[in-house]
Amino acid sequence: MGLKITAENKTEILAKPENVQYPGIAIILVNDNTIEVRYVKNSDFISIVKKLRYRWNGTVWYHDINEFTGSAIDREAELGNELLNAGFCVEFATEEGRNKALEGVYKEENIRWIKWNPQEEKLAIRWERNNDKLYRAAKKLPGAKYRSGAILVSPEFFNEVLDFAQIYQFEFSKAAKDEIDIAKGKMESIPTVNAAKHKEKRLDDSDEKLKSMLLKNGIIEDLVDDDEA
Repeated sequence: MGLKITAENKTEILAKPENVQYPGIAIILVNDNTIEVRYVKNSDFISIVKKLRYRWNGTVWYHDINEFTGSAIDREAELGNELLNAGFCVEFATEEGRNKALEGVYKEENIRWIKWNPQEEKLAIRWERNNDKLYRAAKKLPGAKYRSGAILVSPEFFNEVLDFAQIYQFEFSKAAKDEIDIAKGKMESIPTVNAAKHKEKRLDDSDEKLKSMLLKNGIIEDLVDDDEA
């Protein structure tokens, strides 16, 4: 059951910065799996919410909460912290969100993810905005291909992908983790063998040596195939 706080059932949890820059109060609501924030039309406010990936639905600015965004409390704290530091008064949805915003202690929303693409049956490395450094690094992974806004890599190369994720601070979706576990299990189940080397001498270039010898002696025409004669 998701956290649900609406305008009808919330209590006022207010915070005011020492140096107020804007009139009124920005009101944050947490509704099921969505965070909403309401304020009068203001270019500075809009810049902040856009930076935090909020969208306008014609009535209110909102941000969906899901596997990839982190908790609603962290997103509430992040938004409130940004607004307070910009000089806005804020009405929070929760006391915990307010406290985290004031302390500046919350987990930032990660925009670097390794997901699972079921159509391609590949791990899909995704990030927001242009980043040539990440693109070049991801393209160096074994068999990597760019398609539909992501770098696709086969799960059999999970060790390389795990190293990449650690270096560049990517997180894995649940589906991606599951597929990596499957790939690990498959690799571990492959029997270890010690294959003997083939000892029979392979055919060499004797035919070419013979041809050169016959050419030298002027009798190469005698070797023309019956089918070609």
